[in-house]
Amino acid sequence: AKDKRPLTGAALLSSQKKRAKTAAAPAPISASPENRAPSHHQLPSRPSHSPCTAAHCPQASEEHPLSAPEMPSTNSDTPLASNVDPRIIAAVEKIYAEDPAYHEPETPELTTTKQEEGTCAICHYAWFLPMQFGPCGHVFCAKCLWIRLCSQPSDNSPCKLCNSLNYDFRYQAGMETNSTNRSDLDRGKICLIILFMKLQHLEGASFDLDIESEDYKAFKMDGDSDAEGVQGIDTEILDELWSEERLWAARSMMEEAPEEEEDSEEEQLGLLGMLLQRIPVDALKGNLGGMRFARIVMQRRLETLAPNYRMW
Repeated sequence: AKDKRPLTGAALLSSQKKRAKTAAAPAPISASPENRAPSHHQLPSRPSHSPCTAAHCPQASEEHPLSAPEMPSTNSDTPLASNVDPRIIAAVEKIYAEDPAYHEPETPELTTTKQEEGTCAICHYAWFLPMQFGPCGHVFCAKCLWIRLCSQPSDNSPCKLCNSLNYDFRYQAGMETNSTNRSDLDRGKICLIILFMKLQHLEGASFDLDIESEDYKAFKMDGDSDAEGVQGIDTEILDELWSEERLWAARSMMEEAPEEEEDSEEEQLGLLGMLLQRIPVDALKGNLGGMRFARIVMQRRLETLAPNYRMW
């Protein structure tokens, strides 16, 4: 077993540099760098207890890498399909299988928040999971800030309002307002994704950084039966999540970086790592009831990490 030790400032900006040339299977079962899509990364983390490796996830294997873009059609009418190992086809179908209860959500009619109530400068809706960018004091929704950081190179990801590059993301609970701008599904989905990322990071397993990825399709199950009085997240897991958040809360992106030049992607991972861990797991409370991932393999992975997460 590897020794546990806090992350250093240098580790903040480090990431795996191996990249695959093809997209890999969804994050929960993507263990090896060869099977990992460019958008799947491990944020700097302490040694894991039980990472999601091919050995732990029978859906994936080193022998049959599941690179979706290169997979031939599974239509049995095509000559090519007859030359493909049926086990590979079955594995691919299993990975991308969706819950039969899933359906594309309808877009609700939403009202516009009054300007004086405070709105995010990116989505123009009331803040949800409001995050202060840094000393500049400007606040954005966690989802909006995440998408902005992902879409721009790390050396050009300034504050949208003042172009500051002084990053120090902080959750601002007092600025969150109850608004009809967002549906319960919208709020629940981003909370579900954040929780999944936090749990995967804790395990040392990879996950997709693109929160708009097909991997993260989600829906709200009406009448989802959850036992009352059940602890939503195991106490031991919560303690580890809180400990990780405390480590990142004390860390600054302004810490001295290693002398060697870091590539822009590594620095971007550092920013996303800070943002992920600066969103408190406590802020997700009350938004996860009935929420499920559409992809069965994703949902099973989440339930393995936190079986009663919907009660959080």
